[in-house]
Amino acid sequence: LGDEIEVSAEAAHENDISLVRLYAITPGGIDSLIQTLGASIDGKYKFSEFSIYSDMVGNATIKVEAEAANPQQTKGSNQIMIKVLGIHEGKNDRD
Repeated sequence: LGDEIEVSAEAAHENDISLVRLYAITPGGIDSLIQTLGASIDGKYKFSEFSIYSDMVGNATIKVEAEAANPQQTKGSNQIMIKVLGIHEGKNDRD
């Protein structure tokens, strides 16, 4: 609990990508924006501010949304389901 987990995603569009957002969706359906990135290294985005919290125990979802750099600001997203079985204390003895 409280330890950061690195998540990476790749996004591409013919007009380039203007920004990418990382969301965590709890088993209860609460959608939380974790981090927004505008710059990438060769289309790869590394999110470093993601950590598991107690509301995510069960079948949670991680969603990545990319926005194209075009006049319509076209959006696309992809998501994966994760199963959080439980949470252990973090490195700093947080409960």
